[in-house]
Amino acid sequence: MQDSGTACYIISRDWLDSYKKYCFYSDLKHGQQASPNQNHLEKYHPGQILNEELIHTEDKYLKGTGNLKGFEKSVYDTYLHKDKRERLHFEIISEELWKFLKKKYDCDHEIKRYYVKGSGYYSMCQAETRFK
Repeated sequence: MQDSGTACYIISRDWLDSYKKYCFYSDLKHGQQASPNQNHLEKYHPGQILNEELIHTEDKYLKGTGNLKGFEKSVYDTYLHKDKRERLHFEIISEELWKFLKKKYDCDHEIKRYYVKGSGYYSMCQAETRFK
């Protein structure tokens, strides 16, 4: 479990499943040798990370103003849809993994959160929000 206050990112489960297929995750996890066919890299390439289906993108949701010291100018308040669930629709990944994936595949929407102290098995995260 990460320390409270550590940055983390939300990523689409659909995209992550595509990426795992592309990287032979299941084969490697079970000790099997990956055996790509001729068109595997083209056929299973996951493309850009697509998180738009997870969040509200309507104009009524606020974006960062850049006027507060210490806060990024381009931060957007990213509100998750109320019917989206961790492990079903999205996963929470470390900042290090996010930076690697974003650099390699780019993304449509970055959804940054922070771990908070919690109990139990499930991750708990606190929304990074900025108001005008």
